[in-house]
Amino acid sequence: MCGIFGFKIVKNSQFLQDEEWKSLLRKLFFLSQSRGKEASGLAILRSKEISILRSNQPAEVLLKTSAYKDLLKPSLNVTDDLVLMGHTRLVTNGAASFLENNQPVNRDDITLIHNGIICNFEDLWKKLDSSSFKRKTELDSEVIAAFLRNELNHGKSLEEAVKSFYNVLEGDASIACLFKDKDVLLLSTNTGSLYCARSLTEDSFVFASEKGILDRLLATSLAQRIFKGSQIQRLSPGEILQVSFTQQTPSPQELSSIKIKTENPIEKLKRCSKCILPETFPGIEFDSSGICNICKEYIPYVAYGKDKLEDLCSKYRKKDGTPDCIVALSGGRDSSFALHYLKKEMGMNPIAFTYDWGMVTDLARRNISRLCGQLGVEHILVSANIPQKREFIRQNVQAWLKDPQLGMVTLFMAGDKEFFYHYRKIKQDMNIDLVFFASNRLEQSGFKSGFCGAVEKNGWFAYVPIAQKLKMLRYFALNFLKNPAYINKSLFNSLFSFYCAYVLKHDFRVFFDYIAWDEKQIMDVLKQEYNWEMAVDTSTSWRIGDGTAAFYNYIYYKLAGFSEHDTFLSNQIRSGMINRDEALESAQKNNVARLDSIHEYASLIGFDGKELIKAVEKARPLYAI
Repeated sequence: MCGIFGFKIVKNSQFLQDEEWKSLLRKLFFLSQSRGKEASGLAILRSKEISILRSNQPAEVLLKTSAYKDLLKPSLNVTDDLVLMGHTRLVTNGAASFLENNQPVNRDDITLIHNGIICNFEDLWKKLDSSSFKRKTELDSEVIAAFLRNELNHGKSLEEAVKSFYNVLEGDASIACLFKDKDVLLLSTNTGSLYCARSLTEDSFVFASEKGILDRLLATSLAQRIFKGSQIQRLSPGEILQVSFTQQTPSPQELSSIKIKTENPIEKLKRCSKCILPETFPGIEFDSSGICNICKEYIPYVAYGKDKLEDLCSKYRKKDGTPDCIVALSGGRDSSFALHYLKKEMGMNPIAFTYDWGMVTDLARRNISRLCGQLGVEHILVSANIPQKREFIRQNVQAWLKDPQLGMVTLFMAGDKEFFYHYRKIKQDMNIDLVFFASNRLEQSGFKSGFCGAVEKNGWFAYVPIAQKLKMLRYFALNFLKNPAYINKSLFNSLFSFYCAYVLKHDFRVFFDYIAWDEKQIMDVLKQEYNWEMAVDTSTSWRIGDGTAAFYNYIYYKLAGFSEHDTFLSNQIRSGMINRDEALESAQKNNVARLDSIHEYASLIGFDGKELIKAVEKARPLYAI
């Protein structure tokens, strides 16, 4: 997802006569960076000319360039209305390193900025006359401008053209457009991810992707002078607003040539006679019948039921359609189903929230787009400094390879724990008290903290007793001293992640505490109603939205003889959902190395996929003789 924003100031406005509007633009750029830091761009309309600047750098870099400063200079003494549109990009389609793949899009006399993902953009290009509309970039957003121009050429009005686009769109799109032949700024969204405000004097107009961005902007003394007393308005899904004025990704390497060793020693591991956990599971013990202590201590998962969920929702549900809850949306199956259920079955008005720390897969982004677009749900995406986060992962993977300790693998996932911090900020910004996470208790594994010497018993990792948290800190500290390569630039990020997960107080509700988790029901709904997309390198629907999962589960399986799949399936056995033979069969399929995903992960963090797998293969497993 991306951040889009802009404003219009009429030619007679006092605000237009000085350079204060430049400060407003800078503020909008900085506030919108939370939605994308990989590229940025700007379009300015003055004297019936549209000037465009694109950068493959974040906004904070763009604003310091001479090109940016030169672009603004001619605007100081304009005699027409001034219109600006800005964009901060989170890369989905099209490598940001190629300037033409960044926004604003400019083709067919339409200049456009777009937030969202067009899942069927290839099909939309096929609907257009190839002799008149040739694709110029890898950017999915480009097809919007071409499609709108095609509709306009066939005599349709702007409103009709936009509606036609949304009728064939698969995904989500919040757009702002300028036209060479029309004196209008057009805004529209199919998710509600656009907010605007108009000055009381009607001489200024501003818009952005999030209400929180405009709230913070309008709170500044600069904006107060223009927009004091103005109300922020949300564009509803499907709404079209016309504001009048005068005037490349590297080709994947082939990984199928890598031969993964047959794990014969793993097949010989002693396993629980009830579940499928092996003797290498941290803290496991077997009784005389071969049943493990985890099975004996397990508290079966029983959902509260829909009536209890209704009791909860009824306390917060708003009848005027304004947002009344936040749903943490990873793009995985469970959070996708929770969003669907809360919107369609419970009649709630959710806002979806995603924290992209650099390991949200493109597949997850497309599935998020499908759901939010079809449900008309606003999607707030907080983007980390993704190149930096990936560099942190690279440093920790590099350190781990020097001394492969299973407890330290959790550092690879440290960056995503900041979503605990950001959901609290969004909750405060939106003044919404009800937050849903869609993890389910069948996913509780215990082994990640177990390899650090801590014990989780029938609870989420964030709620383990303080004594167990101290054990984890001690484990990390000892390994940092033992392996100084961990003392790198990621250290403070890792400490902050631990704080977010284990120290901050959490007040979210777990959706599947109320509604029983049923994989078949979930997948039937997602596939039939949303054309939900599966990964090509695995048959399972679990963890396919997480770019780290394929690699860390390969490590756990290779070095410990089990993975998250084994713990997940074991919990299903204990809950009476499947039998042991079914679990063993599923585990055998799900634990096959996902080579394509491992390679993609490796390339994102700056490793060669083949070398990364070879390094893991050389590490000494727990079951080594």
